[in-house]
Amino acid sequence: MAQQSRDGTPLVNPMFYLYPSDSNTFSLDLQYFYGPGLLVAPVVDEGATAVDVYLPNDVFYDYYTHKRIQGRGRTFTVSNQNLTDIPLFIRGGVIIPVRAGAESAMTTTALRKRDFELLIPLGADETAAGDLYIDDGESIVSKGVTNIQFAYTRGVVKARGQFGFNTPVRIKKVTVLGAKGKNRDGKGEETVVEVDQPLNGEWELRVE
Repeated sequence: MAQQSRDGTPLVNPMFYLYPSDSNTFSLDLQYFYGPGLLVAPVVDEGATAVDVYLPNDVFYDYYTHKRIQGRGRTFTVSNQNLTDIPLFIRGGVIIPVRAGAESAMTTTALRKRDFELLIPLGADETAAGDLYIDDGESIVSKGVTNIQFAYTRGVVKARGQFGFNTPVRIKKVTVLGAKGKNRDGKGEETVVEVDQPLNGEWELRVE
């Protein structure tokens, strides 16, 4: 939302916005990207328990299982979906900060007190990058802003950017999807590292 207010980059993106050279995405009006990295493909037909999902020629990961999926510019079917299921896929190469903890927060005030986990889905070149924006969540004209750019390559995560908002929340876990030689609970190749990293300055961390 912060980037959308600055330069007009949409928060919700049609498929062709991120894959303009793939003409198969031009007519897709039901699946979309939330931000640059999360592909949403809901079941929309009444009574249906399956949905056809189109993946461009790129690397994706199942959001729930972390299984790596190589998109090949064609459609496949996601089945056995109930009323509360929403098929989600992570775009390879785009780091996604998510609030840590399995339990839900009932208010945005409670949510802002939660620490973060970094989901790092490796792209075809085995790198990834992403952003995290933090402010006080209340002021019309913010008194301080933290805007972090994360980058991952060769087992190292780096954080650079602007650190104007003093926040107590931290990075508590880093999960690298697509890491070679790792496998956990049948969820595909991944590396999971518990950390305790503050968000008030630049840092780098080896997570191999």
